[in-house]
Amino acid sequence: MHWFTLIARPGRAAALVATVGLLFAGQSMLALGGLVSAGYITLVALAATVLAMGVFAPLHSRSGVIAVITARVGLALALVPVAGALVTGWSIWLPVLVVTLTIAAGGMAWLVLARRHEGDIPGRLLELALAGTIVGALFAPVGGAILPGILWLAVAAALWSSYAAPGFSPAVSRAQ
Repeated sequence: MHWFTLIARPGRAAALVATVGLLFAGQSMLALGGLVSAGYITLVALAATVLAMGVFAPLHSRSGVIAVITARVGLALALVPVAGALVTGWSIWLPVLVVTLTIAAGGMAWLVLARRHEGDIPGRLLELALAGTIVGALFAPVGGAILPGILWLAVAAALWSSYAAPGFSPAVSRAQ
C-alpha cells in the first residue's frame, strides 16, 4: 500500500461506490418483495455503475483508461435491453443483455489487469465487485442484485478504510 492517495477524492469515491451498492441492494429487496418498480431501480443502479466506474481508472495506465471506457460502454448499452424489457415485457431482450454484459465484462477484466499494480484497492475485492455487477444485472429480476450490492459496499468500506486514517508522510511527521 502506498502512502499517497491514488484516488483523487477518496471520500467522494467511497460515497459514490456506496451509493451504487445501496441501489443494487435496494433493487434486490424490491424484486424479492415483488414490486414492479424494481426494474426501474435496476436502470438507476446500472446508470450509477457507469458513473462509478471512473473511480477505478488507474492513474498510470493508458490501457486502463480504455478498459474503463469499454466497461462503461458495455454497461451503458446494457441499459437498452433492461429498458426494452421493462417497456415491452418481452424476453427477447435477454440475448441482447448477455451480449452487452459480455462487452462490459471484457472491459472490467481488462481494468482489473490494469489496476493490478496500483495497490490502493484490494485486487480480489475489485474483481468480485465487478464480476458481481455482471451476475447481479443478469439475475436482477429474481433478486440477484443483492450480490453486487454487498460487494460494492465492501469496496466502499475498503476505500474509506484505506484513506480514512492518514498514512505516513514525511510532511506529516515534520509537522508534528
